[in-house]
Amino acid sequence: MHRIMRQLPLLLEKVVKICKVDQNGAVHFESGRLNNSEKIKSALAARFLANKLEPKIRREMTVKEISESLGIPKNIISATLKEIKDQRVAFTSSKGDYSIYPYQIATLLDKLSQKYGK
Repeated sequence: MHRIMRQLPLLLEKVVKICKVDQNGAVHFESGRLNNSEKIKSALAARFLANKLEPKIRREMTVKEISESLGIPKNIISATLKEIKDQRVAFTSSKGDYSIYPYQIATLLDKLSQKYGK
């Protein structure tokens, strides 16, 4: 976890080019070019990082929260989350909430920066 804290300024600089988290924890995207999987991964990364800045924002997200933030139906979110879990990018808690593995954040943001020139 210390590595994330050392990288936090750089990770925040990259994630805000993709999406932002408001004070209520909702994720808002800057670009519509990402596919559903990229949006979900980015939302989970953004929430994780937002939690480091503001602990009252939960780092986990429910299917409903992701669906509402992205405007994508819950059934599509659920199917995509299963794929993301199978890729070992995210995991579920015992309550069914989803979170990104912290070690995946830098790689994800680097790939998106390269792909979309952000």
